This record gives sequence, C-alpha cells and structure tokens, in this order.
Amino acid sequence: MKMTSHFTSDLFPKILICIPTLNKEEIIGHVLNNILSQSYPTEKMRILIIDGGSNDNTLGIAREILSNSNVDYKIIQRRSNIPEARNICIESMRDDEKALIFWDADILTNNNDLLRVMMKASLEYNIHILNTSIETVFLKDPLEIKDLFNIYLNICDDPEIEYTPFIGIGVTLVRQEVVKSGLRFNEKLYTEEDRDFSMKAVLKRFCVATIKNCRVYNTKIIKSRYLTPYIKSLNMLIGAKPRAEVVAYSLLYRPSIKDIIKILYRGLLPLVIPLLFLLTYLFQSLGMLLISLLFTILFIDFLYFSLKHRYLVYSGDVRDFSRLLLTSYIWVFIDLLAIIYMLKIFFDRRKLLSLRRDSCHILKTL
Repeated sequence: MKMTSHFTSDLFPKILICIPTLNKEEIIGHVLNNILSQSYPTEKMRILIIDGGSNDNTLGIAREILSNSNVDYKIIQRRSNIPEARNICIESMRDDEKALIFWDADILTNNNDLLRVMMKASLEYNIHILNTSIETVFLKDPLEIKDLFNIYLNICDDPEIEYTPFIGIGVTLVRQEVVKSGLRFNEKLYTEEDRDFSMKAVLKRFCVATIKNCRVYNTKIIKSRYLTPYIKSLNMLIGAKPRAEVVAYSLLYRPSIKDIIKILYRGLLPLVIPLLFLLTYLFQSLGMLLISLLFTILFIDFLYFSLKHRYLVYSGDVRDFSRLLLTSYIWVFIDLLAIIYMLKIFFDRRKLLSLRRDSCHILKTL
C-alpha cells in the first residue's frame, strides 16, 4: 500500500519522545540532533530520557544539546533495564500527548520527515503501533557517522505499509489508545520485549504495522565497550519462558526453514549429547565418531558466533570469552523451551490464528 505525502497542520498532535540510555556518549549527540532536525514542530514535542545509570558523559552531552533547543525535555536517572525504562515513559505520558515515540539511543536516520510520515500514516489509516524497517550498521569510529548517510539513502515519501504482529522498536510510534488500554512491556524480558509487546497489542485487536520502505539505522560503534549494556547472561534466564514463547510464535507466524533448522539444532543439543554418549557406551567406534563430528560442528559454530557477535560483546577484556560461552549455553536452553512452545502451539493454534488475522482492517482495502 502506498500513500501520498501531504501534510497539514492538524497532523501535528503533541507527542512524547522516549529515549532509554546507558553509556551512549559516542552517539547520543547524533541521535538528539536527528530528532531536533525533524520537520515535526518542536513545540509539539517533549523529549524524555530514561538513563539506566551511565558512568560516561551521556547525560552531559544530552543536557547541553537539549538546553540549547526550544524543546521541552526531562531526564530521569533510574536503574532500569530497557522494558522498565519504556514503562517509565508510558507512565509519564500526559493526557494531551496523543502518541508516544520510542526512539532507541543508537538509532539514526537521514530522513527529516520521518516523524511526520509516521504520524500521518498512523492517523490516516488508524494504525495504533507503527515502526519502520531497521538496518544494523557497524562503524569503526564515531567519526564515521557523518559519512553514514552519504552511503545509505533513505527516501520514503510514499510509505509502503505492511501489517505485522512482531516488530523491533528502533523508532516506533505508539498511540495513546494503546497506553490507556493498560498494555505494558514485560520487565522480565531483557530481549524480545518489543516483539512481546506488539504481539500482545495485536491480541488486544490493535493495528500494528511497519513502513517497509522507510529505514532507520541501528548504529554500532565497534570500539564501544557498552554496545549491549542492558543484557547480562544470567539476566536472560529471568525471562526465558516468555521470551521462548515469543520466539515460537514469531517462527510459526511466518515460518522460515533456515530459522526453524537453526532453533532445532541449538535447542535439541541437550538431548542429542547424552544420546551420543549412550551410543558410545553401546557402540564405541560409531559413538566416538559421531561425538567427534558433533563437537567439531559445535566448535566451528562457536567460532562463527564469536566472530559474528564480537562487536556486541567487545570490551578488551578476556572475560568476554567466558561471557560469550555462557550466553551460548543460555540461548540453547531458551531454544529448547521455544521448541516445546512450538509443539504446544501446533496442538492449540487459536492464538496463532488470532495473530495471523489482520487486525488492520483498513489496510485490506488499500
């Protein structure tokens, strides 16, 4: 579906922009300048920063930029993970603010009309939760940010909107109706809290959609040691059950053979390894051959995982290796739970069918 780009003054209701932060001094200035450069009227904006306890100059940079602007802002310092910070924003929303914009602290855009486009689409087509596509970009140095948008162009004057029950936050618009419904983020989830939130919104019959051709950039600075500040390995166990449920539903909503094979491979490892040791006891040569093959595959997989995610855990500390290893084991456990949920969903598909039923009725006719 495409819509024309035409803006009028009544498309600018007051909005609250929420930015959870933790040790983001290398990028927070760029993020705030992105927001302040938006064509959406700054007198209709209020910016709320929820800082989880930064020990760098994140808040100093934020205060300097915001104090020199004409935008209303507030900074709250409180120990919190991401879903807790987002719930603080929800509770801070005023009655005259018609939408809450979640803007992650490492998200950049070169589209100064982004908020206008999102608000227009939300109001015109009655979309309650709306986000954009997200692309992750790795940079070796913060100085490269200025050249980022010379490489990545982002034009979405004619947004293509698609219904989806599972979204990542990035930049996401949440209408006041959703907030007043009592829907909140699950504070036990250190990951997948965004997809859990959007899934619950769909089950409440809210319209959740994404603008496919409008992109924001999840910008990772390689040398930064705080790329995943909210997530500690053991904390992932706290919300293992609801996270596994969300993963299972998202996999079955739009099945991907590659993703299903991946989750079966990781999740069934706790069952396969004891079975191989049993085979070794019964058939020594065959068992040893299979165990050697399995551990060779596991070693290669671990090296691949380490290289792929080295930027996400890099700190120059050798303890990161043990942290990554522990995280790998926890993901295996969560994937096993996801497989169990997939089997449960297979025998009771009512919730899955509800997710597949398009709640954005107006989009069907466009």
